Amino acid sequence: MILQAVFLFLIPVSLALEQESSYPLLTLLEKCQSKNYQLQERLSEVQSQLYEVNLNSQKKDLELQSLKAQIAQQAALITQLKDQISDLKQTCELGKLKDLFSEELAKLREVVKSGSGTEANKAEKNTTITYTTQSKSTQVDLPDGCPSTQDEIYVYPEIHLPGLEPFQVTCYSFNEIGSGWMEVYYKNNTSTELNQTYDQYINGFGDIFGEHFIGLEKLHTLTSQKPHEVRLNVYGGIYYEVICENFVVGGRSEGYSLKQIDGCRGDTSHFNLIQGTKFSTFDRDQDGSPDHNWARELGYGFWFGSEKLILGRNQFLDLFIRRKD
Repeated sequence: MILQAVFLFLIPVSLALEQESSYPLLTLLEKCQSKNYQLQERLSEVQSQLYEVNLNSQKKDLELQSLKAQIAQQAALITQLKDQISDLKQTCELGKLKDLFSEELAKLREVVKSGSGTEANKAEKNTTITYTTQSKSTQVDLPDGCPSTQDEIYVYPEIHLPGLEPFQVTCYSFNEIGSGWMEVYYKNNTSTELNQTYDQYINGFGDIFGEHFIGLEKLHTLTSQKPHEVRLNVYGGIYYEVICENFVVGGRSEGYSLKQIDGCRGDTSHFNLIQGTKFSTFDRDQDGSPDHNWARELGYGFWFGSEKLILGRNQFLDLFIRRKD
């Protein structure tokens, strides 16, 4: 009886001790659940912030693409305005020359009226005017840059073209093809000196004793006023040569295109020099190929067509012109 009473007394005590021993575990579980809830909330905040960052990044990418498109559009507009300014400048120069001619003609008429006689009348009839513009309708008395006969293989005369600064050129004489050849373009095999901008190609650059280009505006002036032929040499493992009887380079408004190139002979299958092809540089892609910028890929400016020439990056290139009259 006493033992039963003791047992019944110990049961509540055991339960109390069990509850007291499990209390820290319950407390720890509650703390863990609370911490987990806080972490879940923090995770949601971070995910929300990450979403906003991605959204802002996408917006910035779209804004950047829009800005690039606007910059390209403005660059094209600037180029167009430069061309218009150049054409306007030529028109203004022609107007000034016409005014000057009118003044001189008026003076000549006054001399005639004052009784200078027959000689004055002859002078009036024989009076000519040389314009210093490159207009199609203007006849410019161009100098013969390279002599038709020369004893030396190389001579280096200075050329004076109307409206342009004097410049020096290299003239070649070869036994096989004669004299009078002016080197207008020379590219070394591994150099990058010819990787220039469109404006630099317009003005010309380089050293006549090394890599150089005479300039598109000079080529246009020379070939559009007097008949010229052209010779293109390429060598770099294999030697190729093409000679064309007629060679005319168009003006700025025509993209300095191959306005006329015909009567070609030689390794013509290796060159697709097509009439109408515009001059291309890395910053003015006019090759007509939507999938390529040949000037950028090859590292120099040239009259690239929609299909690449046989000309490569690591080849020598020589271009000569010769006045035909």
